[in-house]
Amino acid sequence: MKLAVKINSIADELQEMMEGNQHLKTPDKAIELVNKLGVYWAFLDDELKDYVQCSRIAIDDEMEWNV
Repeated sequence: MKLAVKINSIADELQEMMEGNQHLKTPDKAIELVNKLGVYWAFLDDELKDYVQCSRIAIDDEMEWNV
């Protein structure tokens, strides 16, 4: 699997969780996805880096995702 496809797959899964506020019900799964993306941090564009950081804050602070 190409790196970009793998990153996009993980990012899509995180986005789905965040937009459905599933990170409030299963924060461990959301953190797992954030950590998986962290492994590829050097390969992420600035927009995705921002999204991952904001996701982490929302997960840690148990905030609803209203974007």
